[in-house]
Amino acid sequence: MTETERLSQLTRLLNLLTGFDQKEEDIAAISQSVLTASASPAAMGEAYGKHAQNLMEHDPDGALILAISYELDDYLALADTVDELWEEILAAFESQDLPAFPYEDMPFQDVDGFFQWANEQLQEFHPAYCLLEFAQSYDEEFQLIVVKRESLEEILSLCEKLDIPAQPAE
Repeated sequence: MTETERLSQLTRLLNLLTGFDQKEEDIAAISQSVLTASASPAAMGEAYGKHAQNLMEHDPDGALILAISYELDDYLALADTVDELWEEILAAFESQDLPAFPYEDMPFQDVDGFFQWANEQLQEFHPAYCLLEFAQSYDEEFQLIVVKRESLEEILSLCEKLDIPAQPAE
């Protein structure tokens, strides 16, 4: 894949992940920054600091994902526990119609059950959206993003082309 094709695919992916929430020129600039930063540990350090540089030195294959994670921090739901993750998901929506985390009467027993419950809630209250497990956070147990359901297949295809691990959180 040429650098131009990679940049084009990355720009499309970022647009889909952000729900076209940002101006096209801003996404284009972010895409270029991500590719530049992921080119070397020194570039990563210059763009995002010493911690990012150290992470890239230990995991050079994760450079693109790391740079995207820094750039899309406001869009990602990052947490170590499912209740914290649910709070992050709630924050993604302006309306407060999703239910609170069910501490008292938990309808699930494990993480898979949580994802099933969370998707049921989204289907009921925000049917246009679904959860996507997006790569793996270096610092948190879970890294998800809320995306438009209609864009899911294209997002997964672009992630595959760019070697970014992603799968629906089901």
